[in-house]
Amino acid sequence: ASSSPLSFYHRVLIGDSLKVCHPYQVDEFQHYGQLGTCQSCELWSPETFYRLEAHYKGRSLDEHFDTVGVYTQGALLRDRLGTLNKEFASKAIERETELLEMVSAYAKDHPRVQFIVFPHPMERRHYSETGKHQFEGIVRLPNVTVDFSSAKDSTLQFDRVGLGLTTLSSIGFERIYIGLRTIFYVSDLEYINWDVRSPYHQIFFTEQKSFLSAIDVIRKITPVSYTH
Repeated sequence: ASSSPLSFYHRVLIGDSLKVCHPYQVDEFQHYGQLGTCQSCELWSPETFYRLEAHYKGRSLDEHFDTVGVYTQGALLRDRLGTLNKEFASKAIERETELLEMVSAYAKDHPRVQFIVFPHPMERRHYSETGKHQFEGIVRLPNVTVDFSSAKDSTLQFDRVGLGLTTLSSIGFERIYIGLRTIFYVSDLEYINWDVRSPYHQIFFTEQKSFLSAIDVIRKITPVSYTH
């Protein structure tokens, strides 16, 4: 499986064994196993782990209690370029717009907290080619920066922030895999199956109020407290 939740594309599993990328997929397998013929599930790692391990192994990561990272999925641009299903795109754009609006509101109320937005690779390429982006509303805030640098791999910049915010990007699962604080704003995403029994659901937020409260709480705790 790739790093997306199995609920997206892989509820029915046909084969002998499944290799998954993160623990949430193990929880999903326990739920969906009865729908197919697959009986064996083995936890491997995110597909990018070979890069993550080489970059972070042995490195001490700062807790960054007052620096928050925001990871976008480029829904608006991807829709304009026709790479997303139209029905899915409209909700994805709405979800990502709400995420950025919450970042803006929180940043205004907490001027000492720094936010770094890490755009989707497609958004980085588009900005490099055209100079255009979708972050006009927040880039004017003094404590928000958008990283359009040439360092295209945001996974190798995890150590710049403490808490990570995203919708349901695979980058969130990659952060958690190496023990970094992360929460997801999933809104009304229909691909979240709440019948799956998983501790990950504690960090999947459907309401803006609870998501903003979680930012306030989780950015202040240690990574050890978060993972336990």
